[in-house]
Amino acid sequence: MPSDVRDPLEDVLALLRPQAAVAAELRAHGRWSLAFDAYPGVKFGVVIEGECRIAIRGRAAKLLRAGDVFLLGGVPPT
Repeated sequence: MPSDVRDPLEDVLALLRPQAAVAAELRAHGRWSLAFDAYPGVKFGVVIEGECRIAIRGRAAKLLRAGDVFLLGGVPPT
């Protein structure tokens, strides 16, 4: 049954016409970290299982749990 309710995020993403430049899967356990160099694009991720923290320079770390999604855009401040 189609829904008459519009998803504003879907509309915004459709306007941006995103394309996957690089797709990757990360499976990690225990204590680990991942760092990204400055990148002028967008990073999108989903926590499928468990939890992790996302830390952006100059801001407090944020706890992400299974089902959480993150979207990072632009070059982070130095």
